[in-house]
Amino acid sequence: MDRGAAIAGSRAHRRLHATPRLAGQDASNDRANSINLVVRSMSLWTDKLNFKAAGGTGFEWHQDAPYWTPVSDSVAEMPNVMVALDRASEASGCLRGIRGSHLGGAYPGKQDGSPLAGFYTDPACFDLTAAVNFEVNAGDLIIFDPFLVHGSTGNNTSNRRRALIVTYQPADQPSLKSGRVINL
Repeated sequence: MDRGAAIAGSRAHRRLHATPRLAGQDASNDRANSINLVVRSMSLWTDKLNFKAAGGTGFEWHQDAPYWTPVSDSVAEMPNVMVALDRASEASGCLRGIRGSHLGGAYPGKQDGSPLAGFYTDPACFDLTAAVNFEVNAGDLIIFDPFLVHGSTGNNTSNRRRALIVTYQPADQPSLKSGRVINL
């Protein structure tokens, strides 16, 4: 079974809408437009507040799945839900993703000898010309796969850029940080 079919058959999530432009698929294809997920219940995997100050730096291309695979058997069932707390534009270092990269599984990390290199995805493994900016307004949601190669550039504006990112998982599983089960 391919990863797309495994995700589509998941019991862990509500019906989520995909972005056909990011998926690199024809918008007329119904399967490309939505991930058919049914939730009986779910739990919290992790949450965090991203705060990018005016003039703040970017974050290199990476995937979340390789970090989580050693400690969870449910990584393919863990959508990230990002809530924009401020307008996010290309100039303010909005979230960026590599179109279609979530379909390729886990990519190898960089091996350039730099600090934390292995935590960042090797850019030789994906097409940089497929990058998509997620420019959003405050209150907008971005839902993305843990296998999506994503990152951001620096904030070149005089405004902060904040976002809350919550990652869900199937019910009755311990959360990443506390180890407690936090069913929703």
